[in-house]
Amino acid sequence: MIKQCKRCLENKDITLFNRDKTRKDGYHCYCKSCAKESKQNAYAKKKDYYAEKSKAWKKQNPDKVLASAKRGRQKHKAKRRADWMIYNTTKLNACPSWLSKEQKLEIENLYKFAKFLEELSLGTIEYHVDHVIPLRGKDVCGLHVPWNLQILNAKDNLSKGNRYYG
Repeated sequence: MIKQCKRCLENKDITLFNRDKTRKDGYHCYCKSCAKESKQNAYAKKKDYYAEKSKAWKKQNPDKVLASAKRGRQKHKAKRRADWMIYNTTKLNACPSWLSKEQKLEIENLYKFAKFLEELSLGTIEYHVDHVIPLRGKDVCGLHVPWNLQILNAKDNLSKGNRYYG
């Protein structure tokens, strides 16, 4: 049996239409591909609408946003503390005991230089000291040593995530 889709106006086999008990012939008036496309477009519009609405609300209510974030931090205080301790112990274990004083000073100077670059840009660009090979990588774990550190702007470092490209 053949039916015409009211959206794309093509004649298609009835198996290409979804069932719909409320219709006379028992099938939806749009074909499956047109119905799917229609739903995707509606979802995208709705998603964009609510994203913009949310952004606008956050701009108008910064005090409520901060209060909500504070409540969240307090509610999950134990989990945050546990995660922080895991991170710190991993970092401590990643710092080898055989590092010389000069190498430790070199690490300290990298952090100072990152802070200097930030001040040089008048606070417009934030800089991070990043581990080239992450301390808690999925496939590989690096060390907290000078030759595994690099200075990146915060945007690049955060987009890199906990991955190693090497």
